[in-house]
Parts: sequence; structure tokens; C-alpha cells
Amino acid sequence: MLDYANELSADCIILTGDIVNGATVNNLDYLEERLNSLRSSYLYTPGNHDWEYPGEPWGEGTRQAQYAKFNRYAEGNPAYQSKTTEAFC
Repeated sequence: MLDYANELSADCIILTGDIVNGATVNNLDYLEERLNSLRSSYLYTPGNHDWEYPGEPWGEGTRQAQYAKFNRYAEGNPAYQSKTTEAFC
């Protein structure tokens, strides 16, 4: 879908979570590679599948432990972001 968004010259991409399955090093490297391929701005908020970590119990403790890994993709705040554009986004 990200390649398609580039083909469309989308003004902004909104990713609402469950983009990767677990906050592993390889998954985060892949996420970064794909986000860097975008020609437009984007907003990314991780979902529960993004921040879960293999072998760790699913829950608030795991989310808190893993969430900071997404700061670099979410303007320092994985919980929410905003962006002003000329076009509807």
C-alpha cells in the first residue's frame, strides 16, 4: 500500500497500527525502511500488534516497555500526533 501511495502522490499517509507484528529489531528496521520510502508525510500510531513483544505477556506493562521504540517514527509521541497540510489528510 505504501508503494501505491507513492504512485498516487498522496499528500499524507495515515497508519493506524498493526503495521508490524511485534517490536523486534528486525520488524522496526523494516518499518523504518518502508517509512523512509514514502514521498509524502505520514502519521503513525502503533497498534497492539506493533508494540507486543514475543515471549512477553500482552498488557499495559509490555506496552509501556516497548512503546518508546516507536518515538522515532511518531514524532516523539506514539500515542498521537497531528499534522497540518494544505490538503485534507
